[in-house]
Amino acid sequence: AAAEKAAAAKAADKAEAASESADKAAEKAAAAAEKVAADAAKEREAQAKVAEAEAKAEAKETAEQKAEAAEAAAAAAAAEKREALREAEERLRAAEAKEKEAATSSRLLDKAVEFEKKQEKAAQKSADSAAADATAALVPQYDPLTSTESLYKDTPLEALQYSSVKPKIKDPVLILAGPDKGRVGVLLGIDSNTAIVKLSTKELKVIELEKIAKQE
Repeated sequence: AAAEKAAAAKAADKAEAASESADKAAEKAAAAAEKVAADAAKEREAQAKVAEAEAKAEAKETAEQKAEAAEAAAAAAAAEKREALREAEERLRAAEAKEKEAATSSRLLDKAVEFEKKQEKAAQKSADSAAADATAALVPQYDPLTSTESLYKDTPLEALQYSSVKPKIKDPVLILAGPDKGRVGVLLGIDSNTAIVKLSTKELKVIELEKIAKQE
């Protein structure tokens, strides 16, 4: 009986030890499973973070591309506006220059007409007077039958002499350049760098001062 009890006790101890060993194995298995699950969760979390970072990077790149495209479009629009403004300014300057030229020509013509009227009155008065003006020979006298061309028609071009003295109103002048080069006339008016010259009884020309000289 004692031997049986001892054997039973020994068997019970073995069973208890086996149970404890099984419990420990179960605990280890559970711990291992928890670790695997935790590692898997960490892996998923890491993958999610990587995916999120990639998405953010892609979104940032797209935003930068859009910003660059918008900046390029704005620069192109600004350049186009600057070009349009430059062209408008050029057109305005050209229009102002034409307007100024027209105003100058009109002013000179008005002066010329006024001078012609005064000249006609003076010519009429001198015609009624028997005394001749000593200076009248310096300025060719014009009438409907006598023009600048007829006064100088027999004078060869090479014989037309001119002075370096700047001409004044009523001075006989020679055209030095332009389509009327070689022709002569009388200076009727001056405005800035432009003059009006009478080439014939019915012909008035607006010419740059540098293109005329006093006739000797």
